[in-house]
Amino acid sequence: MDMSRNGSENGNGTAEVFESLLDAFEKYRELENRAVKKIKEQLAEKGIEIPEEQIKEMDRNAIRERLFETRERRIRAEQEAEKADAERTQEPERKQGPGGLIR
Repeated sequence: MDMSRNGSENGNGTAEVFESLLDAFEKYRELENRAVKKIKEQLAEKGIEIPEEQIKEMDRNAIRERLFETRERRIRAEQEAEKADAERTQEPERKQGPGGLIR
């Protein structure tokens, strides 16, 4: 039996199912594009630049790893800056003698 005839004979024809699938696929693509754009924006806020096409191809865990690595680097940089600030503020105190005279 011809599939096109079979599809048109029953209430839920092949063409209608196909159109429904195409509609669902189009909605999926729109949702995917919005999600990818949002992920890219979130990553950019953290200093991570990844092109949208690469985000679509990347494994979710790879994106998480990049985010975690950047977070760890940022924390280390902040800690190093705080340590450097603390050393700078202590340095003048060491040079000052009694009565505020610098040795």
